[in-house]
Amino acid sequence: MLRVAQQCDGHAGGASGEPDGVGADRQAAQLRAEVKDVRKRLATSQSECEHLNYELGLSQQTVGTLEAEKLEITGELEPARTRIADLEGELARETTSVRMLTEHKQALSKHSAAADKRVAELEGLIGAASEKLTMGADENRSLQTSVDQLVEENSRLQRRVTDSEAAVEKALTQLSQMQAA
Repeated sequence: MLRVAQQCDGHAGGASGEPDGVGADRQAAQLRAEVKDVRKRLATSQSECEHLNYELGLSQQTVGTLEAEKLEITGELEPARTRIADLEGELARETTSVRMLTEHKQALSKHSAAADKRVAELEGLIGAASEKLTMGADENRSLQTSVDQLVEENSRLQRRVTDSEAAVEKALTQLSQMQAA
């Protein structure tokens, strides 16, 4: 149909030297390529968000486990401290026993400090993962807005192409009628 219009116009193209419909077709193709690229980036972002959600879940499970261990350790510390207080009353008679319990207390304290440090590290990781998740959600909203705008522009261009084709068809019909007359 475009070839017929070009032949009727004596191969007179637009300002760029291209036939009238070719520029619109090129723009439509470029828009389709852009939409494809945006959709690809959207899929990548969604995949990254899923991965971050997975990592967040693992981190939360680890924090839960560490908190349970911390409670268990805290539960173990109280009886040890009570026992230490009892042994301090018998200090004169049982110096050796007190030394062993003191060492035990120090080991538990180190373990508790290490657990507290690990909990703090994991809380930092959870915070970072949460920030990444928020940023991913923001990027997804932005990409969706871009996709919506591109779809709207594509629809507008498609309407223009349809209108142009109808005008060419009308011109061809009129030309046929004039030639027949």
